Parts: sequence; C-alpha cells; structure tokens
Amino acid sequence: PHEESGAVETDALDGSVWEAGRGLRVTATAAYFADALRSPDGDRSSLPGAPGLSELSGRADGLADRTEDEDVRELAEAIEEADRLT
Repeated sequence: PHEESGAVETDALDGSVWEAGRGLRVTATAAYFADALRSPDGDRSSLPGAPGLSELSGRADGLADRTEDEDVRELAEAIEEADRLT
C-alpha cells in the first residue's frame, strides 16, 4: 500500500465525519471503536465528538450494508458484540 501525508488546518474541516467519503467513515469507525475498547466503561471516549457504542454500532452496520465489504461487516459485528457486553 502507498501512503501519503499532509497537513490540514482544523478550520478547513467542515461538516461531520459521517458525511465524508467511505474510507474516512470506515477509518473513523475503527478509531472510535479502538478508543472505546481502551475506555474503562466502553462508552466514554477521549476523542471529541465520539459516539457511544450503541450509536457507533448503528453507523457501522449501515456502513457495512452500503459498502458490502466483508471486513467492514466484521467490524460492525465486533462493535455490536462489544455494545451488548457493556
């Protein structure tokens, strides 16, 4: 894989991450989930604007349906399972 880096000023960001392209939405979903797993109660995040596991589960499920990507489906199922366990 080829990676690129760059800089973005915060005032250049408009809208919600959930309105961004598929790749950013998948990345944000995985990042929010990873952060939730590190959290003692699973539903409080150190990331600003992070959804709780219940909301994240719904977003991940919708994303998996739209992308029809097996990896995204597995991520959605893992988030759903974590939400059930908390």
